[in-house]
Amino acid sequence: MKPTLSSFFNVSRGAAAALVLFDHVRHLLLADFNKIEHKTVTDHLVYLLTGFGHEAVVLFFVISGYLVGGLTIRRWRQQGPDLAHFAAARISRIYTVLLPTLAIGFALDFCGQRWLNSSGVYTATLGSQLNLGSFVANLFMMQGVLANPLGTNGPLWSLAYEWWYYCAFALVALAITDNRPRRFVYVLGTVALGAALPPKLVLWSSIWGFGVFVALWVDSKLWRPRPVAGLCLFGVAMICSRLSHNVETATYTEPLWTEFSRDALLALAYSACLCSVSGLQVRIPMARFFDWTAKFSYTTYLCHYPALVALVAIAHRTLALDFGLQPSTASFAYLGGYVIILYLYAYLIYWLTERHTNSMRDWLTFYFPQSLARV
Repeated sequence: MKPTLSSFFNVSRGAAAALVLFDHVRHLLLADFNKIEHKTVTDHLVYLLTGFGHEAVVLFFVISGYLVGGLTIRRWRQQGPDLAHFAAARISRIYTVLLPTLAIGFALDFCGQRWLNSSGVYTATLGSQLNLGSFVANLFMMQGVLANPLGTNGPLWSLAYEWWYYCAFALVALAITDNRPRRFVYVLGTVALGAALPPKLVLWSSIWGFGVFVALWVDSKLWRPRPVAGLCLFGVAMICSRLSHNVETATYTEPLWTEFSRDALLALAYSACLCSVSGLQVRIPMARFFDWTAKFSYTTYLCHYPALVALVAIAHRTLALDFGLQPSTASFAYLGGYVIILYLYAYLIYWLTERHTNSMRDWLTFYFPQSLARV
C-alpha cells in the first residue's frame, strides 16, 4: 500500500474513533438538542461536530472492507487461498480485545447497577441484558442476531456485523479463488449464512463490500478522481448525512431504506475519496498523531461506553454532577474532561491487549490445523 494512502487510513481510523467517542459522551452528558432552553451559535456548532458517530461507523465498515477484504483477495490471487492465516488474523484481531472488554464491561455494569445507580444512569442505559447468557451470546457474536449487546456496551452491535462479514467474505473469496469443483459448496454456504442473518446486517454488507471494491479499483488502471475533488465530495457527503438525520433527539428512528440509502451514499463518497487519495503526493498534516491514535482506535471504540457510564455514575455519587446537562462553558469542559479520561483508559486497555495482537495471531497460525491452509 502506498504510504500516503496508509497514512490516510490511519487518519480515518483515528478520527472515526474520536467522532464516536465525542458523540457518545455528548449524548449522555448533555441534553438532547430539542431540550436546550436557549440555543446559541456555539450550541449549534458543538452539537453538529459531536454528532458524527453514526457516520464514523460507516467509515469503519468501508475501511474494514478494504484492509480485510481487498488485501486478502490480493494476497490470495498471488499465493492461493490460506484460510488458516485469514482465520488466525481475524480471531486475534477481534478477540484479543473483545474478551477482556466483555469481562471488564460486565464487572463495571454489575457493580454500577448495584451500588452506583443513584442518578438512574444505569436504568437509562443498561436495560435487562446483563447476564451470563448475554455474555456468551456476545462472545459468539450473536448481539443483534439472537441477543442484545452486553450491558451498557451498545457499540458492540457493529462488531457482530464485522464478524459475520468476515465469515461471508471468506466463503465468497474461496468461491472466487478456488478453481476446484467444490466452490459450489462455498456459494451454498454464503447463501445459507445470508438467509440466517438479520436483513439489516445482510443489507449493510454491501457497504463493507465497497471497501473491497476500492481495493480492486486502486490496484487497477481505471480512472480515479483528483485528490481535491475526492476530499471535497467526501466532506459534502459527511455534512449532508449529518444534517439529514433528525438531530432533535437521540432516540429518533427512521425507515430502514432511508437509513441505508444515506449510509450507502456516504460510503460511495468515501470510497471515491480513498481512490483519489491513493494518488496524493503531499504529506498529510498531523500524520504522526493520527498514526498513534489509529493504533488503539479499535480498543477505543470497543471499551469506552461502559467506562463512560461508570464515570458518570461515580461523578454523580461523589460530586453531585448530573447527566443530561444544559450546554454551558462548564458542561463543555465537563465533556472534554471525560473524553481525556476515556482516551487514557482506552490506551491502558490497548497496552494490555491490542498491542499483543500480532503475537496472538502468530501463535494461532502455528497451532491452527494445517489442513485449513490448503482449503
